[in-house]
Amino acid sequence: MHAIVSRGGWTRSGTWVAVPWVDPHAAELLFRHEVLSLLRNAGLIDEERISLLFSWKHTGFSVHNSVTVAPEDAAGAERLVRYLMRAPVSQQRLEIDEETTEVRVRAKSGADDAATAEESETLDPDEAVARIWRRSPSHGNT
Repeated sequence: MHAIVSRGGWTRSGTWVAVPWVDPHAAELLFRHEVLSLLRNAGLIDEERISLLFSWKHTGFSVHNSVTVAPEDAAGAERLVRYLMRAPVSQQRLEIDEETTEVRVRAKSGADDAATAEESETLDPDEAVARIWRRSPSHGNT
């Protein structure tokens, strides 16, 4: 999930109050807490699973706040939104075997590892999703 979030907010009197800096690690921990609380309250996760998730070295969440867009920078806002909406992998590169449910992922033409479009890898569905997730913009890979 991606979100574009303002660095500030409006007071009840209508005054904009800017927040000059947000600690990304603190925001990451707060976001994790809120998401897990939401899932727990909806009955989608239990306390045992939450404790397990809190024990992990990495939170599973990431906050990237070094890109800012000034209010008058419409072109910058459009570039940011286009980047966030970009799919991590093209559907044209994916094939699903209906019988085995295996996923074949073809390499991109001109990929950094000199792979050609004819090269591919066959994965089980869970591994395919994990690989695609790791390539998503929020994880710093493209």
